[in-house]
Parts: sequence; structure tokens; C-alpha cells
Amino acid sequence: MTRRLVGSHGTALLATPSQRLHAAAKAAQAVFDPDSAGGTGYGTDASLVRKMGTGGFGTPQAWPDDLAFRPGVVYVGVVNGGRLASLWIFEPSRRALIATVGAPHHRVSYENRPPADQIALGITLIRPGVLSADMIRAALAHAGFRGIAISGIGGGQLQDGVRPLMAGGNVLSSGGTGVGFVLFRSAADAHKAANDQGLAPHHVSVILGAAWIHYTWATGRPNRSKAFLGAIAELRRERHME
Repeated sequence: MTRRLVGSHGTALLATPSQRLHAAAKAAQAVFDPDSAGGTGYGTDASLVRKMGTGGFGTPQAWPDDLAFRPGVVYVGVVNGGRLASLWIFEPSRRALIATVGAPHHRVSYENRPPADQIALGITLIRPGVLSADMIRAALAHAGFRGIAISGIGGGQLQDGVRPLMAGGNVLSSGGTGVGFVLFRSAADAHKAANDQGLAPHHVSVILGAAWIHYTWATGRPNRSKAFLGAIAELRRERHME
């Protein structure tokens, strides 16, 4: 689950985002399979990430549902039913460098988009050590919590001017059992929001950076708080490893 920027067998990363993107485009074309997934060539986001592996371009990641990206990481998505691969990498300035990759005998198309375009698309860049909604969902899923959705929050505001940025989790059952999380701009906002919500009778609540993550279970239902705290420990390790 770690998103550390490492090369294969200890190989150093290529120096610039542009160099990494070019290397990743070559790696994508090298695994193009005209017979895969009904002849689409690149299959799915997840299968292309797996086939590309790790190299001088780092460890690629599938396109994140929460549109939260880390500078320097190559993000992979397939378009046109898997016939093309779209590779993105972001500079610290928020400029996006993009490669559209077709079959190996086709020329790779490169473009760059200014920071204003990312803002218009709702894309955010996150600092090292800061959790994204996708990272939280992955840790909870790894701990056995399923069906975790992510949604943006438009215009919602809590007390003291606290504004949630992103939320996710299970839909609570009739018995009040489920996991959830909310991302805020700061740890202080996360603490304020958690204090405002109060605690259910059976409840575990953790503030991790600017994220408030919680688990609630109903009387008579299995208590999975140990699994929940295991997911929190995994997220703590990931923050420190970046």
C-alpha cells in the first residue's frame, strides 16, 4: 500500500517529472497486449499499473477517485475502452504533464496543463505525510471493511467555520454499525468536528493529521475495533514512510 517513490532493485528515480513520464510511457507501451480484455490493449487501470511494475519512473498509481495527487508520482488511467493509456505526473508547481499512449507503433502524445486547469477540474495536490481519501479507504478495506464510498462535500460547514473537504465510509446499517472518515484542511479543524459530533455508546474515533476516522458498532454485533485500529496503525506507518 505504500506510495514511496522508489525504483526497482534500489534504482534511483529519474531526476525530473518529464523524464519519469517519458520512461513510464515506454513501460506502458512495452506491456501493450492487443489480445487483452477483448483486444483493448491496456485493459484496466489496475491491470496496467500491475504490469508496468516499478522502475526509474517510480511506482505508478491508478487514477485516484478523490482526485488527490502527489507531485512526482506517475498516475495511470485507461481511456477509450482500454485502447489508450493516459499517464499524468504533477510538478510541485501544480503543472500537470500528460502522456497519451497508444499501440507501440504509434507516437506518444505529450502535453502540459497549467495549474489553473487543475483547480477547474477539482484536482488537489497533497503534501508528503498527508492522507488522502483513497489512502484511508485502502487501509480500511485491507482491514476487512468493505463497500467504502468516497464523496466530495459541497458547501457544507460545521461550527467555528470548519469546512469538510471530503468524506467516505460505509452506509451505516439500521443497527448503527459502520466506518467513516472526513478530511479537513487542518488537524485543528478535525478535532473541532470530532468534538462537535459527540460519541456513540460503542465508538472508536481517531484524529490522524487532518483526517477524522471513526468506527461505530451496535450492541450485539461483533466488535471489530481491533481491525479498525489495525487500519489506523497502517495509515500511521504510511505517513512516516513517505
